[in-house]
Amino acid sequence: MRHTSPISHTRPESDWTYRETIDEELSAIRVRGRVGSLGVDLLRGTVEELSRRGHRDITVTMDHPDDVDACARAVLQEVAARLARCDGRLTIRWSAGEDDSGEALDHPTRRGRPRLDPSRE
Repeated sequence: MRHTSPISHTRPESDWTYRETIDEELSAIRVRGRVGSLGVDLLRGTVEELSRRGHRDITVTMDHPDDVDACARAVLQEVAARLARCDGRLTIRWSAGEDDSGEALDHPTRRGRPRLDPSRE
């Protein structure tokens, strides 16, 4: 099943947008737009729902690391740690820029400290 969220227009004068496309068969979420406190809350809910449905290896693809603010990064690390305690895994991939490899967000005892992108820490 594939689902795309509607385009959000919270304030017409704002350039803020957040949109996610969910591919449940692939355990994948595609995020477009800025991921701040509201965006990460929506994304966390989607990741948690996929996890509740039995998905253990979830991949999130975002446009660019600069689209994710520091607060959102911390929340994603917490979500990754929670998934890892249940033998799950959260991988963040970037679709723009030179680095389109994925960074696995795992429990600290399994692969070091959870992280989105080691070059940004």
